[in-house]
Amino acid sequence: MNAVDPILGLIPIGFVLITTIIKDAIDEVNRFFNDIEVNSRHVFIFNEKIGQYEDKMWKDIKPGDVILLLEHEIVPADVVLLAS
Repeated sequence: MNAVDPILGLIPIGFVLITTIIKDAIDEVNRFFNDIEVNSRHVFIFNEKIGQYEDKMWKDIKPGDVILLLEHEIVPADVVLLAS
């Protein structure tokens, strides 16, 4: 006969798993709302057809777009600096 019941060993593992699932779910929800906030910010994207910058949202940026960054502006995407 065992001194410790095997079911009792599942309680700490279950607690850790449930705690981790809850923490990860909260992180995902926070990341989702942060992404919405960042993607709704405005940026100036160069339009080659008209030859000037247009005010658009970060979510509208595509690879190869030329963007205009202003002083002290936060850049939430990977960019290549062409001039400063």
